Amino acid sequence: MSYSRILVIRRDNIGDLLCTTPLFAALRNHYPDAWIGVLTNHYNGPILAGNPDINASFTYRKAKHRSAGESRLAIWGETAALLWRLRRKKLDLVLCASVGGYRFARLLAAQRDIHIDHIGEPLDPELGAAARATMAAAPNYRWLGGRPHEEVRRRIQRAHLLIHASRMEGGAHVVMEAVASGTPVLASRIDGNVGMLGADYAGYFPWGDADALAALILHCQKSRRWRDGANLLEQLSAQCRCRAPLFEPATERSALRRLVNELLGEH
Repeated sequence: MSYSRILVIRRDNIGDLLCTTPLFAALRNHYPDAWIGVLTNHYNGPILAGNPDINASFTYRKAKHRSAGESRLAIWGETAALLWRLRRKKLDLVLCASVGGYRFARLLAAQRDIHIDHIGEPLDPELGAAARATMAAAPNYRWLGGRPHEEVRRRIQRAHLLIHASRMEGGAHVVMEAVASGTPVLASRIDGNVGMLGADYAGYFPWGDADALAALILHCQKSRRWRDGANLLEQLSAQCRCRAPLFEPATERSALRRLVNELLGEH
């Protein structure tokens, strides 16, 4: 899909805005003829001056940042006028920029012995643009897009870890593939993952907690490098080996038959 008028919104700190500049470059590369604007708060505005990848920048002020003697009503009027100007741009894509689920890769950008391959098509253009921006900011992160099933299986089998960071899922097939392949998993603590890996699994992190995920990856890398007594990677491998028989086709068929029989027996 092609977009001709794109607005990126980045409302937080100067450092966050600087980390978003690769996103502007990725958008410009992907949509070379598009008009690209950026909306940010007034004290970050000068950072965008002269940026070759954007056509215009817009700034707003919060009421708490108003000048001495200036009323809140004046700030609100200023904001309303800005919104009217943006509305007249007839935007066809608005991105609320956030490193979000990619933040863990940026946290590990300096770890050159850790390589992250991200496989999968983006659910929406914002996620694809964020992935491209993360590649620009983190040299050890690669977004590979969609790949054929057999290639994905081979990559899972060769990996030291599989990361499954979903927010909501009943039971991911990719987790079963990893466990069956002997690849340890780091997973968000959601019901679907806990149901598959067990309540006592050591590789969980809170959904959306990039710092916790990065810490787990570093712990696994350290234990792999030094083979210390508290080897998390070996612990995860052992726990996955214990769960693997649950995902064998014969076991799943047997469990399904039992469930059907129980349901039929209830009626």
